[in-house]
Amino acid sequence: VPVILFSAHGFFFEEPMNGWRRTAYVAAERMAARWSDAIIIASEIGRRGALHMGLCPSEKLVKIPYGLDEAERLRLFQSRDHSAPQPVLSGPPPGPLVGTVAGLYPAKGLDYLVTAMLEVRKMIPGARAIIVGDGPERRRLDALVRSHGLEEGVTLLGKVPDAWGVLSAVDVFVLPSVKEGL
Repeated sequence: VPVILFSAHGFFFEEPMNGWRRTAYVAAERMAARWSDAIIIASEIGRRGALHMGLCPSEKLVKIPYGLDEAERLRLFQSRDHSAPQPVLSGPPPGPLVGTVAGLYPAKGLDYLVTAMLEVRKMIPGARAIIVGDGPERRRLDALVRSHGLEEGVTLLGKVPDAWGVLSAVDVFVLPSVKEGL
Protein backbone atom coordinates (compact mmCIF):
# COMPACT_ATOMS: atom_id res chain seq x y z
CA VAL A 1 0.00 0.00 0.00
CA PRO A 2 1.57 3.31 -1.00
CA VAL A 3 2.07 6.04 1.58
CA ILE A 4 0.75 9.43 0.51
CA LEU A 5 2.65 12.50 1.72
CA PHE A 6 1.56 16.06 1.07
CA SER A 7 4.19 18.78 1.39
CA ALA A 8 2.56 22.13 2.12
CA HIS A 9 4.78 25.16 1.60
CA GLY A 10 2.00 27.44 2.73
CA PHE A 11 -1.68 26.94 1.99
CA PHE A 12 -3.31 28.69 -0.95
CA PHE A 13 -6.33 29.70 1.16
CA GLU A 14 -3.97 32.02 3.09
CA GLU A 15 -3.60 34.19 -0.03
CA PRO A 16 -5.77 37.33 -0.26
CA MET A 17 -9.10 36.30 -1.82
CA ASN A 18 -12.83 36.62 -1.30
CA GLY A 19 -14.81 34.39 1.07
CA TRP A 20 -16.31 31.89 -1.37
CA ARG A 21 -12.93 31.20 -3.02
CA ARG A 22 -11.29 30.72 0.40
CA THR A 23 -14.09 28.35 1.42
CA ALA A 24 -13.57 26.31 -1.77
CA TYR A 25 -9.78 26.09 -1.22
CA VAL A 26 -10.22 25.10 2.43
CA ALA A 27 -12.64 22.36 1.35
CA ALA A 28 -10.15 21.12 -1.27
CA GLU A 29 -7.31 21.11 1.31
CA ARG A 30 -9.49 19.16 3.77
CA MET A 31 -10.29 16.59 1.10
CA ALA A 32 -6.61 16.24 0.14
CA ALA A 33 -5.72 15.90 3.84
CA ARG A 34 -8.16 12.99 4.20
CA TRP A 35 -6.32 11.12 1.42
CA SER A 36 -2.87 11.91 2.83
CA ASP A 37 -1.09 9.79 5.41
CA ALA A 38 0.92 12.82 6.55
CA ILE A 39 1.21 16.51 5.73
CA ILE A 40 4.71 17.97 5.81
CA ILE A 41 4.85 21.60 6.90
CA ALA A 42 7.83 23.93 7.28
CA SER A 43 6.81 26.07 10.24
CA GLU A 44 4.84 26.37 13.42
CA ILE A 45 2.67 29.00 11.73
CA GLY A 46 1.78 26.47 9.03
CA ARG A 47 0.88 23.89 11.68
CA ARG A 48 -1.34 26.35 13.53
CA GLY A 49 -3.02 27.45 10.28
CA ALA A 50 -3.79 23.86 9.30
CA LEU A 51 -5.26 23.13 12.73
CA HIS A 52 -7.22 26.40 12.84
CA MET A 53 -8.85 25.62 9.48
CA GLY A 54 -9.59 22.04 10.59
CA LEU A 55 -7.62 20.44 7.78
CA CYS A 56 -6.58 17.38 9.76
CA PRO A 57 -5.77 16.10 13.23
CA SER A 58 -2.45 17.35 14.65
CA GLU A 59 -0.86 13.88 14.52
CA LYS A 60 -1.00 14.02 10.69
CA LEU A 61 1.21 17.12 10.63
CA VAL A 62 4.97 16.64 10.42
CA LYS A 63 7.13 19.75 10.74
CA ILE A 64 10.39 19.69 8.77
CA PRO A 65 11.95 23.17 8.93
CA TYR A 66 14.00 24.67 6.12
CA GLY A 67 17.55 25.67 6.82
CA LEU A 68 21.24 25.41 6.15
CA ASP A 69 23.62 23.65 8.45
CA GLU A 70 26.29 25.73 10.20
CA ALA A 71 29.10 24.72 7.80
CA GLU A 72 27.07 25.72 4.72
CA ARG A 73 26.14 29.11 6.21
CA LEU A 74 29.77 29.79 7.08
CA ARG A 75 30.89 28.84 3.55
CA LEU A 76 28.31 31.22 2.01
CA PHE A 77 29.31 34.16 4.20
CA GLN A 78 33.03 33.60 3.66
CA SER A 79 32.65 33.36 -0.12
CA ARG A 80 31.27 36.89 -0.53
CA ASP A 81 32.50 38.07 -3.92
CA HIS A 82 31.59 41.40 -5.53
CA SER A 83 32.79 40.22 -8.93
CA ALA A 84 29.82 37.84 -9.40
CA PRO A 85 27.24 40.26 -10.88
CA GLN A 86 29.71 42.35 -12.92
CA PRO A 87 28.64 41.03 -16.34
CA VAL A 88 25.06 42.05 -15.61
CA LEU A 89 25.81 45.33 -13.84
CA SER A 90 28.82 46.39 -15.96
CA GLY A 91 31.20 46.40 -13.02
CA PRO A 92 30.80 46.74 -9.29
CA PRO A 93 28.04 49.10 -8.17
CA PRO A 94 29.12 52.56 -6.91
CA GLY A 95 27.16 51.98 -3.70
CA PRO A 96 25.58 49.20 -1.68
CA LEU A 97 24.08 46.29 -3.58
CA VAL A 98 20.69 45.03 -2.42
CA GLY A 99 19.46 41.68 -3.68
CA THR A 100 16.86 38.97 -3.51
CA VAL A 101 15.99 35.65 -5.15
CA ALA A 102 12.31 34.95 -5.70
CA GLY A 103 9.69 33.69 -8.09
CA LEU A 104 8.09 36.78 -9.59
CA TYR A 105 4.64 36.29 -8.03
CA PRO A 106 2.44 38.81 -6.17
CA ALA A 107 2.99 37.12 -2.77
CA LYS A 108 6.74 37.84 -3.03
CA GLY A 109 6.13 41.60 -2.56
CA LEU A 110 8.79 42.58 -5.08
CA ASP A 111 6.89 45.76 -5.96
CA TYR A 112 7.65 46.90 -2.38
CA LEU A 113 11.37 46.39 -2.99
CA VAL A 114 11.23 48.33 -6.27
CA THR A 115 9.31 51.20 -4.64
CA ALA A 116 11.61 51.20 -1.59
CA MET A 117 14.58 51.71 -3.88
CA LEU A 118 13.21 55.18 -4.70
CA GLU A 119 13.79 56.20 -1.06
CA VAL A 120 17.05 54.27 -0.73
CA ARG A 121 18.52 56.00 -3.78
CA LYS A 122 17.53 59.44 -2.43
CA MET A 123 19.68 58.70 0.63
CA ILE A 124 22.37 56.64 -1.17
CA PRO A 125 22.36 57.56 -4.89
CA GLY A 126 24.72 54.73 -5.92
CA ALA A 127 22.64 51.97 -4.32
CA ARG A 128 21.46 49.23 -6.69
CA ALA A 129 19.04 46.32 -6.34
CA ILE A 130 19.15 43.03 -8.19
CA ILE A 131 16.23 40.64 -8.36
CA VAL A 132 17.02 37.07 -9.38
CA GLY A 133 14.08 35.01 -10.63
CA ASP A 134 11.30 34.87 -13.16
CA GLY A 135 7.54 34.50 -13.23
CA PRO A 136 4.24 36.04 -14.25
CA GLU A 137 4.96 39.42 -12.56
CA ARG A 138 8.02 40.09 -14.75
CA ARG A 139 6.35 42.51 -17.18
CA ARG A 140 4.57 44.39 -14.41
CA LEU A 141 7.78 44.76 -12.38
CA ASP A 142 9.70 45.91 -15.49
CA ALA A 143 7.00 48.53 -16.07
CA LEU A 144 7.15 49.61 -12.41
CA VAL A 145 10.94 50.04 -12.64
CA ARG A 146 10.53 52.17 -15.79
CA SER A 147 7.63 54.23 -14.39
CA HIS A 148 9.76 55.17 -11.37
CA GLY A 149 12.82 55.90 -13.52
CA LEU A 150 14.79 53.20 -11.70
CA GLU A 151 16.47 51.56 -14.71
CA GLU A 152 19.88 52.37 -13.16
CA GLY A 153 18.75 51.38 -9.67
CA VAL A 154 16.92 48.06 -10.11
CA THR A 155 17.90 45.17 -12.36
CA LEU A 156 15.69 42.13 -12.92
CA LEU A 157 18.18 39.41 -13.77
CA GLY A 158 15.69 36.66 -14.60
CA LYS A 159 16.71 33.06 -14.03
CA VAL A 160 20.37 32.68 -13.11
CA PRO A 161 22.09 29.27 -13.07
CA ASP A 162 24.01 30.06 -9.86
CA ALA A 163 21.82 32.35 -7.78
CA TRP A 164 24.01 31.77 -4.71
CA GLY A 165 26.96 33.08 -6.68
CA VAL A 166 25.11 36.29 -7.49
CA LEU A 167 23.86 36.66 -3.93
CA SER A 168 27.37 36.30 -2.58
CA ALA A 169 27.98 39.79 -4.01
CA VAL A 170 25.10 41.59 -2.27
CA ASP A 171 25.55 43.80 0.76
CA VAL A 172 21.94 43.48 1.91
CA PHE A 173 19.54 40.59 1.27
CA VAL A 174 15.87 41.60 1.22
CA LEU A 175 12.87 39.30 1.59
CA PRO A 176 9.87 41.58 0.85
CA SER A 177 7.33 38.72 0.76
CA VAL A 178 3.83 39.36 2.02
CA LYS A 179 3.49 35.57 2.55
CA GLU A 180 5.99 32.73 2.82
CA GLY A 181 5.47 29.03 3.49
CA LEU A 182 8.05 29.29 6.23
